[in-house]
Amino acid sequence: MDTYAIPTLGEKLVTLITTADIIAILSPIWVEKPETGRQVRENTSVIMEWVIGQNYRSDNPASKAILKSLPKQAQRVKHFRALPHVEVGTAIKRARDTDGHPTTKLAFEYLAYTATRSGETRLATWSEVKLESRRWTVPASRMKNSLEHKVPPSQASLDVLHRAKESSDGSGLIFPSEHEKPMSDSTISKLTRDNRIGTTPHGLRSSFRDWAAECTDVPREIAKFALAHVMGSEAELAFRRTDYFERLTLNAAES
Repeated sequence: MDTYAIPTLGEKLVTLITTADIIAILSPIWVEKPETGRQVRENTSVIMEWVIGQNYRSDNPASKAILKSLPKQAQRVKHFRALPHVEVGTAIKRARDTDGHPTTKLAFEYLAYTATRSGETRLATWSEVKLESRRWTVPASRMKNSLEHKVPPSQASLDVLHRAKESSDGSGLIFPSEHEKPMSDSTISKLTRDNRIGTTPHGLRSSFRDWAAECTDVPREIAKFALAHVMGSEAELAFRRTDYFERLTLNAAES
């Protein structure tokens, strides 16, 4: 948004922003940088929905309707690069041995052990963690499915938290950036890419899923729940109130 939208739209009255303005911003990047283009369009649309809610205007110039005026993007399914689960331990050791920022390396290790998404780990706060009861509660606001997620840290995860506690900067963040601010969404990815670790942060979730299938007898439903993948119909979910935390805690203690 800072690079592509704000320079053109930042000083303009929201009532004067037109569809043509949005198309002019998106056209140069829509094909060359498709994901960036989609994010700029979606973020601008969200802002405009707020503007409509405040009665500043009645239409959304960044709505999906403008897609018909933009060139077609190539549709390619690209899976996150992932390691075989037997190589994750080596990847963690390689990350430890790099000259990356200590907090970044700890975040990568914690993310690997907990099989969480990057944002769930990067923005984790000490207030979410109960070390004595081995519980990390990720609030719904930071979850992709908008549901609170409870993680029972394994002993390896707890060791990471204790190491992070030793260098806590008082910001409340478990893994702050070197500038004592929330870690950027590209920081852990850069660590893996620059050091040829062979996986993406999200790819570690795939490694976890393979490990759960090949090395444990955990039911598929619980393995999916550990990844915060909600399964079942709306009716089924309405009757299933358990979060499987006790079962996950038992398996975390054994792993």
